[in-house]
Amino acid sequence: MILNCCTGWQKTVFVRKQSFSNCRRKPGVYPSRNNQKNAFTEPGSYFLTKSFEKDPENVTKTPLYLVLKNNIPYRNLWIGTTGRSLGGWIYRITLITYAVRTLPQGVGIAWILLASGLPAVILAPWTGPLIDRFDKRLLLIMVNLSLATLTLILFAIVHLRHVVVLDFIMIALLSSGSAFTNPARTALTTQLVSREHLPNMRGFEVVTSGVIMVMGALIGGFIVTLASVSTGFLLTALSYLWYALWSVTLPQPARADHPDHRREKGLLAYLKDLREGLRIAWVNPVAMLVLGLGISWGIIGGSYYVLLSYVGSGALTANGTGIGLFYALDGVGYMIGGGVAGQWFGTHDKTSRMAMIAAYLLQSVFLVFFARSSHLDMAIVWLLVMRIASGIVVTLDGLMLQRNVPQQYQGRIISLHDGLYGLLMQGSYLIGGWGIMVLGAPMLGTILAALSAIIGIVVVVIVLRMGLFRDTAIDNRLNRQI
Repeated sequence: MILNCCTGWQKTVFVRKQSFSNCRRKPGVYPSRNNQKNAFTEPGSYFLTKSFEKDPENVTKTPLYLVLKNNIPYRNLWIGTTGRSLGGWIYRITLITYAVRTLPQGVGIAWILLASGLPAVILAPWTGPLIDRFDKRLLLIMVNLSLATLTLILFAIVHLRHVVVLDFIMIALLSSGSAFTNPARTALTTQLVSREHLPNMRGFEVVTSGVIMVMGALIGGFIVTLASVSTGFLLTALSYLWYALWSVTLPQPARADHPDHRREKGLLAYLKDLREGLRIAWVNPVAMLVLGLGISWGIIGGSYYVLLSYVGSGALTANGTGIGLFYALDGVGYMIGGGVAGQWFGTHDKTSRMAMIAAYLLQSVFLVFFARSSHLDMAIVWLLVMRIASGIVVTLDGLMLQRNVPQQYQGRIISLHDGLYGLLMQGSYLIGGWGIMVLGAPMLGTILAALSAIIGIVVVVIVLRMGLFRDTAIDNRLNRQI
């Protein structure tokens, strides 16, 4: 069977079974989703360069750099996202520096940090129906342009006249933007990347995120030290514009098929969409697994970072340098885990599910050893292997949602995951601060690990009973709901 479709930017080859075809399309247009020969969305279709034309068995072994070279839409999205992520770290460092300089009271700083995180996690579960209903490309453009405008207003307020109330309002509005952009970008990636290349792309994104995590804080610190806080806010606005401009270069993706009531408008249609997303999350074992483990780590994740800061601040005689070392190791382990998961555990769905469960339980074990380490060298080892396991979990949970949740529902499931995880993280910070003072680091780490493992085991038992490793059971559950 010959697939009659291509990207339109250069001559490419799409392969299915033993057949090949060279074809051209006009730039900026994808094949219709109703066309069963859609190479971007149909399972079993592959995206190859001509160098692999003679060996169709090497389809899933296509080097990452060739996929990035030939898949221009995804490459443009990645460039825009990377620039925005770097701007996000500059914004974080700038915001903390601004809070320290202008609000010397600890309560004021806490309120600034709360305003920068809480609105997004509260809003995230409710944005899913909007993301699934509207054009994700246009959504990225409009939201980033709006956030750039808000950041320029914040820049003007800080640069010209300090007004605390307006500062809080602008910071809260800027925080709400991530509730739209993160799920929209993840769902859009599913449309731009073929199923066979999703593992490599997901691992590559996690590795990139780890690099930005390690470098972004350092760059942000240099900017606010050598220049000013206003410069940091200005660069943040430019990063939003950067993301919007690269989003403009994306072609118009084909929309997924929607149920009939999607033609309705207004509050009733929105509520129906929201209810559908919750039903899919309830009946899909893969979505339930990802949401359940996300909730589990959200409950203890904030306390983990409090523990990390406490142990690294000098508890292991690191002379105050341990906190920087531990946060660097946190990012390095995250990168290694993402690369390992994308390369070895993402090819097959069942392998991905088993690897995610094993990595999640292992990170709980490693957390106990880290919290109870009495020497710096052992703490470094246990922290590194724990974060490698975390990187595997983060890579595979997004990959499994992209593969096993119908495309027209992905925005709602991803938004629900981000919202629940982020909201629980905010409360976990408070619990961690209290636990360090009352229980101490070793006992707090042990309790966190035990709680994480218990909740994780309960979630795994539930999804196993739902048929996690039986694809036919998953399909039957979905077909009854869609």
